Amino acid sequence: VGTELAAVCDAQGDAVHVLSSTGLRWTHKSSDGLLCYCARMSSGDYLAVTEQKIGYKASVCVYDKSGTLIFRFDSHDNYLSDAVVTPDGKHLVVIALGEDNGAFASRVIVYDLVTAQRTGEYSLPDALSLDLCVTDERVLLLCDKRLAILSLEGDTCLNYAYNERYLHDYTLTGEDFCALLLGRYQSGNVCQLTTFSLDGEKLAALE
Repeated sequence: VGTELAAVCDAQGDAVHVLSSTGLRWTHKSSDGLLCYCARMSSGDYLAVTEQKIGYKASVCVYDKSGTLIFRFDSHDNYLSDAVVTPDGKHLVVIALGEDNGAFASRVIVYDLVTAQRTGEYSLPDALSLDLCVTDERVLLLCDKRLAILSLEGDTCLNYAYNERYLHDYTLTGEDFCALLLGRYQSGNVCQLTTFSLDGEKLAALE
């Protein structure tokens, strides 16, 4: 959901419909009936669609609020699981799945939408991406074993490991903060709530 627009995938998974308060605005249809992996509408109403494409491991399309295609990236060497445009519409953040020194890894790749150049990259070994949130300056990546906060240039602000604790809940969209609820057991209510600033500073913890 953006400021004026919202995006929904159809039941077959091969189309993304963009709606406003007055109804359907436009539709993105994947080629050859292939699947859309993910569709994210930014707060600036830019739509990023991650999808299958014949001859490639994945593809990302970016549309502005009028439905005009402004950027496309076809990946030969990496599987792409997620993508989102920053609120100011200047950068695209893509999550690629691969390996790092023989271990599974999630890679964060940042593109400048004006120059279409890659401007930042960071690899998180032994981490499966679960959710993603971006600001104009930060990338917040929730993984199965850690939470990472990165700059758009790929610098690390936070790489917080769960250390064998289980992820019970979280938020990445607080006003200048994010939060994790971690527990020692997979079930039960013995948990710790920890909040972090977007610069990676630990703000508070409560059991």
